[in-house]
Amino acid sequence: MPTNSNAEKLRKQIRKAFQMRALTLSKEAMEYAVQILVDLQSEERVRWINKVISVLSKQKASGPVLSFNEFKSAVNECASSRSSKQESLIRVIDLFTVPRLRYDEQRKMLVAVDGLSSAIGQSNDAKILYRERLKLVMQRALRNSAFEHYQLCTVEALLGTPERSDNSVLIGMLTQRDPGVYEIEDLTGAIEVDLKEATFHKGLFTDGCIMMLEGRSVGGLFRVSAVGLAPVESATVTRNYFGVTNWFGGEGTVACGSQIRLRTLCERNDRTRFILMSDVWLDDSRILSAINELIFAFTDSQLLAFIICGNFCSQMGTADSYHRTYDIFADRNVHFIFVPGPDDPSLNSILPRPPLPFQLFELMRDVPNCSFASNPCRIQYTNQEIVIMRHDLVEKMCRNSIHMPSTTADIPEHFCHTIASVGHLSPLPLHISPVIWQMDSYLTLYPLPDLVVIADKFEHFHYQLENTLFVNPGSFARTDLNFYVYYPALRTVEVCSADQNATGAPE
Repeated sequence: MPTNSNAEKLRKQIRKAFQMRALTLSKEAMEYAVQILVDLQSEERVRWINKVISVLSKQKASGPVLSFNEFKSAVNECASSRSSKQESLIRVIDLFTVPRLRYDEQRKMLVAVDGLSSAIGQSNDAKILYRERLKLVMQRALRNSAFEHYQLCTVEALLGTPERSDNSVLIGMLTQRDPGVYEIEDLTGAIEVDLKEATFHKGLFTDGCIMMLEGRSVGGLFRVSAVGLAPVESATVTRNYFGVTNWFGGEGTVACGSQIRLRTLCERNDRTRFILMSDVWLDDSRILSAINELIFAFTDSQLLAFIICGNFCSQMGTADSYHRTYDIFADRNVHFIFVPGPDDPSLNSILPRPPLPFQLFELMRDVPNCSFASNPCRIQYTNQEIVIMRHDLVEKMCRNSIHMPSTTADIPEHFCHTIASVGHLSPLPLHISPVIWQMDSYLTLYPLPDLVVIADKFEHFHYQLENTLFVNPGSFARTDLNFYVYYPALRTVEVCSADQNATGAPE
């Protein structure tokens, strides 16, 4: 029998998980949930809770509070489907169930944060958030071979020693103390920087960005001669150092990229493809017609999934449009994954965002291969890790950058280098790009995944960096119905237009 304290902790865990999806359990259902989950390990509990929530979201609930019979029926359905279900090539991972990652400086290893995350944090969580971002970048940079010839300095050491004739190298976070007055902060302190004579290398250097500065300290002022980003590290190098623990989420304790069996599955399905699109307005007849034609055009191909990002309405507040999609998506042998956009209905408007309420897609409860994902979300396909985020980030970073690339065409390359170097999906201060404090690690890109899709209204682009492919499919509705096709086995993408029903060879 569980102790009272253990049972109460489990009740809190269950209650939080269901509240994130706007669901509540009755007293009888809660006690039944505790009874069946108490003997399971922590990871197995999380998997069962999310399976039950997924089943319940497709059922017609009698009200906001789930009865014992409704909950038990969902549990029985999970149990029966588990025994008969074959191994799936694609898994949509609930972001709120993945391990929260941090770097332990004492043991020099990645560890999981203890306890459950909460949307209501404490004041100290904001400070911890920035420190953890910086620690991940610092440990990676110090292991890079480039630093064999450079001595990395700290702010504390600069302020505590006399002026030096040679240059020093700092890694820290840029902050703006006053308008036009910048400081660089690391784990030991902060020092004002003079950027007037600085040469800027590749990257978008914004307030809150972690960067590398070279210069001299003169009278408590760091005169910067060069600004750059910390070296980017491939997932292979990261796992060679930290091991093959699964930090991405989902089932299993070993990273899928390290499993030969899954790699073989990917190679066998060499024509499998994903369609990536954003701003799919379901209240626009032109868009609905194009989606219908696309599904028909790819019927005979090895299309595995449509990854469809919001916004799903051309105007906010037109929720009735979500009900018009059943005829398009029903009876299709393909997986549909919906990622909410910034203007779509949600419990909150900051990152990470929970999935869209299934009630908006009432008729789609009967569509079996339909997933409503969080934003960002994570997807595992055989041995590949895929991260999807719908966020208008490129222009926001450009507006806040202290230095811009010489031409607009270079922005995607600078943007991708910044995201990969900082290892975070939103390397901006919280007042510009709000994040739930205790859930900031869910936006971490470490180790780097195989595919990062940042669906942005900025012009579409793709860029390869350290075996990671960065893709922005652009806006489907605001362009000539442009979208991307991703070929996992080839690790390449192809830009297409629904006007042409393009399905040609990859670039």
